Amino acid sequence: VHPVPLRVRPVIKADRDCASVSAASVIAKVARDGYMAEIHETHPAYQWNRNKGYASAEHRDAIRDIGLSPFHRSSWAIADVPTLF
Repeated sequence: VHPVPLRVRPVIKADRDCASVSAASVIAKVARDGYMAEIHETHPAYQWNRNKGYASAEHRDAIRDIGLSPFHRSSWAIADVPTLF
């Protein structure tokens, strides 16, 4: 038996207009912030406990100084820092 394909409809700013999407967004952010605090313990130079993964000036400096960690997204390019491609 083949599963029924999902019908997906992208909704711009859905977290503003839909309570369930808004709640999911908050839950995801809290979970991500907790994860960033966890990986800060093993990679403190990136200051993930403070910047939660956003490219602060200090975070970019750490990338320039020590390179990318295994936790960095290789698909993101931050201006003037090394990338994985």
